Amino acid sequence: MEEHNLILTDIMKTGHHYFYGNYIRYASIENQNFDIVDDYYKLPTNLSKYQRKIALICTIFTGYMDNPEFVTDMNRRLEKLKSLGFKFILVSPWESRANVQANNIIKTYKFKCYTDWYCEHDWFWFYMYERHLQKKDYFHIDHTKKKYDFLYLNKLPREHRRRLFLKIKDTTDLLDNSLYSFIGEKTPIRLPREYEAPWVEGGIYNLENINGQDQNIFEKPYNDSKYSLITESNVNNNETFITEKIWKAIIMQHIFVIYGNYKTLEILRQQGFKTFNDVFDEGYDNEPDADVRMWKLVELCKKLKSTDYKKLYEQTKEIREHNFNHFFNKNNIIRNCSNTVNIWLDLYDQI
Repeated sequence: MEEHNLILTDIMKTGHHYFYGNYIRYASIENQNFDIVDDYYKLPTNLSKYQRKIALICTIFTGYMDNPEFVTDMNRRLEKLKSLGFKFILVSPWESRANVQANNIIKTYKFKCYTDWYCEHDWFWFYMYERHLQKKDYFHIDHTKKKYDFLYLNKLPREHRRRLFLKIKDTTDLLDNSLYSFIGEKTPIRLPREYEAPWVEGGIYNLENINGQDQNIFEKPYNDSKYSLITESNVNNNETFITEKIWKAIIMQHIFVIYGNYKTLEILRQQGFKTFNDVFDEGYDNEPDADVRMWKLVELCKKLKSTDYKKLYEQTKEIREHNFNHFFNKNNIIRNCSNTVNIWLDLYDQI
């Protein structure tokens, strides 16, 4: 028997309801029907047909919580929805759980959520899939001629990024022939102008207004460099947070190494991607200590720097093409979104 579910994608409609709605629409769960509403004022007047009523609470724009009018309106809506039988999910899929907690993004609300939702491995996969699906056959990907060793991009100056950057600069020559940046430092380090994305005005990121810039792809830096040295948003062992940084390398069919969460590569393989462990040593991924993992990663980069990249690209051709095709396989997006929404439904029923 088919069950009906009503999901309000953001009770305050603070701007991300559109993405949340698109994500949920990919969910395909047997005997489950979903009505998705993006505006509190568009909720059906008759709710009797719904077995479950869920409202998402977006925590992105926490600055609004300093506005008494916003808080009053939010709490009024929460009380009304609660009286109508809604249950709440706190959502922040754009950030990792660790970064949300570290930055005190979640404040004290006058309601109880039955679960929360963070990025993990699939949010940015979904987002980059939607953003680049129509472009995938038009990307200019050419790995035949390389001028530089590494493409090493850093924006926000998180502590683990600083440690890796200083270790590389102070103890190695890895960056002597590489493209690298560190935008968020007091004295920003930028790419040469020809490698800066054309949509970045004057070659300068405005860190207060970067909507979508991070998720766009400029092919030239990937075509002219041998390897992506990716520094993810955090390196803790309690979650796996995969952002656009990794997906951009996969879309560009670039060989990559990752300084991120413990066993990030293992999670990619569990999701059906292939990594390069049969071609070079990816043992750094199995190292639980973040500093030791960093050291092992640097040692691997030293070896890659002296490796014949043409031979390596020939050896990894099947891996890179597989990852590209796997990334753009819609069935994988449906699977991931269905798994997430199914967790919501199961938890809802347990309360």
